[in-house]
Amino acid sequence: MPQLLDAVQAAEDCYFDSVSQIHMPAWHTGRIALVGDAAHCAALLSGRGTSLSLTGAYYLTEELKAARE
Repeated sequence: MPQLLDAVQAAEDCYFDSVSQIHMPAWHTGRIALVGDAAHCAALLSGRGTSLSLTGAYYLTEELKAARE
């Protein structure tokens, strides 16, 4: 840890963030639903946010369309 702290203090720029996970009993309540990154558990640096969002939007659209029929 001391080496890490020394390196952070010596760095010209440093990015630091926290990671957390929220466990929810459901992904929807009434007319509100989690979509995109909020509804998927992708690896932090996978770069899959956009593709997961588009896939989620596609399936949500299909389910909404099926519910109308």
